[in-house]
Amino acid sequence: MATNVKLNGHGAPPLAEQVRAWLAESCLTEADLPGVLNVKRAQRTIELYDIQHNRIPEGDVVRQFAPTNGFGALVNPQDLPKYIHPPDQPPHLLYPQNTSYLPQPWSWAQWAQDPAQRKVFGEGWKKVAAAVKFGIPAVGIEGCWGWRAVKHGYLMLPEFKDYQLNDCDVYWVPDRDRKPKAVADIARASSAFALVMQECGTRFHVVWLPLLEGCDKVGLDDFLFHYSRGGKDVRAARKAFEDLLASTPVWKDYELTDLGNSQRFVAMYHPQFRYVGRAWYTYQNGCWVDDVTLKAQEAAKDMLKGLQQDALYAGNSERLSYLKAQHASAQRVEQALKLSRSDPSIAAARSAFDCNRLWVNCPNGVLAGC
Repeated sequence: MATNVKLNGHGAPPLAEQVRAWLAESCLTEADLPGVLNVKRAQRTIELYDIQHNRIPEGDVVRQFAPTNGFGALVNPQDLPKYIHPPDQPPHLLYPQNTSYLPQPWSWAQWAQDPAQRKVFGEGWKKVAAAVKFGIPAVGIEGCWGWRAVKHGYLMLPEFKDYQLNDCDVYWVPDRDRKPKAVADIARASSAFALVMQECGTRFHVVWLPLLEGCDKVGLDDFLFHYSRGGKDVRAARKAFEDLLASTPVWKDYELTDLGNSQRFVAMYHPQFRYVGRAWYTYQNGCWVDDVTLKAQEAAKDMLKGLQQDALYAGNSERLSYLKAQHASAQRVEQALKLSRSDPSIAAARSAFDCNRLWVNCPNGVLAGC
């Protein structure tokens, strides 16, 4: 991955340099991601286009950078919102405009209507622009839940009506995160997306990117950057991506049984919980602590509530009725936790903790003594 530009403290680079570094992390240039720089506000727009390559002026998203007075950043960028969305506007599907890297003449509309061509959806603007630059047709979704906009009344974005999805292979490539909360959210969002897309007749695949050393989160652009060695070997990155897709089976939901619930719990919450001896432990502020407040139990309850909510939003009344009548019970919560305890991702021995007395646990990592 490209070296990040220092954005706080003295010596913060000019805004244009920050933007170039931000794009270079995804092997992109200014031309690959259309937008306008606003030096006064330390912002750079990301222009949105529809499936016909027409501009959506009210849909522009703003990427916030670190304001600088020439001597250093005036604020810590961690205190700023990373992206600013247009108020009162629903999300849109994101169509990259750097299509000169795809077979010519390229039409997103024709691609969408051809079920013989696989559909790749990635999470975010830069990620799909990077994929297209590597010759991989991909359309973006604004975040793991951006395929729907419940507060705007869309259980599925209306742009999906432009697609012929029946009998089509659809690959969803969400970000791969290490943060426990994000892991659970992405897993739930991906399952909900899969259920909706399967209702449309697709063969749906959830593509889990590999975690890369030194990366807190791995997106599609990070994957391509890594396997191309910073853009030097496009062919190698494309082969790695094709191999990843080929190894990704058609998505299958966990069964609505006690065993299925335990498997779902492990998939969503394995970074957050461990079962040691006869007690649950939770990861909190950089270390494992006794789960005295029963966070594991609350997570299992939230998981079952989420199943009902997603069935409601998907308009699946039959699934919702079953979940309410036969699946929401204290016994289901108890059994999900009981069966999860022996899973290798959850079960742990006491000897696995504090095994090196020269290591000190910190919220952002481990200090290793000599």
